[in-house]
Amino acid sequence: MSDHYGIGNSLLGMFDVYRRMSRRSGRTTRMLEQVKEDCLIIVLTDQDRILLQRQMKALGKEATVVAVDVVGPHPGLLRGRQYSQVLLDHAWVEEYFRRDILVANSFLSALEQEITKKPPSNIDLRDERARFYDWKP
Repeated sequence: MSDHYGIGNSLLGMFDVYRRMSRRSGRTTRMLEQVKEDCLIIVLTDQDRILLQRQMKALGKEATVVAVDVVGPHPGLLRGRQYSQVLLDHAWVEEYFRRDILVANSFLSALEQEITKKPPSNIDLRDERARFYDWKP
C-alpha cells in the first residue's frame, strides 16, 4: 500500500473512536426535535427506518423516512417530490464518510500497483533466459 505514513488507517481509527464515543449522545433525539412538516429523513438501513418511524410515532411526529445506500445515492432517487426539509441520520453520514476513506485507501493501493514496474506473473523466466541466450543479431 502506498500510504506508508498510515494516514488512511489513522483516519479509520479516529473515526471508529468517534463512533464509539458518540453512542447514546442524543443525536437521534436532536434530529427528531428538528422534524418539521413535509420532512424527508434519509437513513442507512430498513431496520433504521422502522426504528425511526416508531420513535416519531411515539413523539406524534410525521416524516417520510427512506433507506438509501451510501454507495450510490443518486439525486434523482426521490425525484418528483419536493420536501421542505431533508435530514440525514447520523449513521448514514458516518457510513458515507467511512466509505470515502476506504475508497481513498483503495485508490492509493491501485495507483501504486499500476505505476510500479513488476514483471507480469504469466512469464516463465526460464523461457525468457533461453530466448536471450538463443538470440542472434
